[in-house]
Amino acid sequence: CCVSVELLESRRWPMFAEASLVTSRAARRRGLTLLIGGALACLCGPSVLADLRYKAKITGVEDSSLADLLDEVSELKSLDDRLPASEEALRRRADRDLGLLQDAAHSLGYWNAQFSYEIDAASDPVDVTVMANPGPLYRIVSIEIRDPSGKPLIVPIDPAAPPLPLKPGDPARTEPVIATENALLAALGHAGYPFAKRGERRVVVDHDTRKMAITYMLDPGRRMRFGTASVTGLERLDPDYVERRVQWRPGEPYDNRKVDETHHAVTPDGLSVWYTIQVSPHSRIQEAIFERTDHMPSDEECRRWVELLIVGAHGSEAPSFPGAMTRRFEAFEHNPDVEAPIA
Repeated sequence: CCVSVELLESRRWPMFAEASLVTSRAARRRGLTLLIGGALACLCGPSVLADLRYKAKITGVEDSSLADLLDEVSELKSLDDRLPASEEALRRRADRDLGLLQDAAHSLGYWNAQFSYEIDAASDPVDVTVMANPGPLYRIVSIEIRDPSGKPLIVPIDPAAPPLPLKPGDPARTEPVIATENALLAALGHAGYPFAKRGERRVVVDHDTRKMAITYMLDPGRRMRFGTASVTGLERLDPDYVERRVQWRPGEPYDNRKVDETHHAVTPDGLSVWYTIQVSPHSRIQEAIFERTDHMPSDEECRRWVELLIVGAHGSEAPSFPGAMTRRFEAFEHNPDVEAPIA
């Protein structure tokens, strides 16, 4: 693209020579401006006009939960207000979607889901159709729990506790698989194993039978009892007040629920406060959590408690979810020169 501007030399009477010179120079400037402007329009125009308007849809899904999740994770859907610069960029976005959609389908138990797409570049806006074939819903066939040596491990479950999130016959969804592992570790903590930890979880998906088999590898550690509670490091709080709040008695089997009850308090105006200390060789993590049922706890009330609870370190706030009524502050300390837990 090129814009040509013809500049005509002015032929005037001598008395108008000075004006003619000025007019001629102005005309040249205007002509040069038009020439540059036209060239820039030709250079910049295609990249600006190349932003591709498109409309995306996902077809072939009957499960409403799956359809909602696919719409949520799809970049074609979530980024439709950020137009791609070209058809090639649109195809790259669609290619990324295929992996995202497949992972989402797996999470809800559709482990043989297939996705493809078509782009109709002749339409305006461009039509993008994602074809989904979720396939059958896979289900849990077996759940095993083993210790680090590979032997079956019996985890004592409190009869009053809620049932485990997963059982044979349930859809093979990823969230209950993880939630069940967390529940098993919590059950060990209730039954006297304070240092129980997870190992490598084994998940086998059989596409012929459309079943999933799960093996949880858990290390319960030693079974322990409560010892004598000691309170140190307080500067502004009476140690007797803390000792009176201790919910366990020396010699009782360890139960992390009693520890939770000890570090949880509710103020008269309804603020829930949790405080925990996690210790390990060379490290200590202090955590304070604040929660209300009707609104987010204020900076002032959180700061007052953080200064009281977190000792010897600066407590920084961790990110929270939009709309949450909970705020969490933590302080991490690490000392590689100390072999025992930081007291």
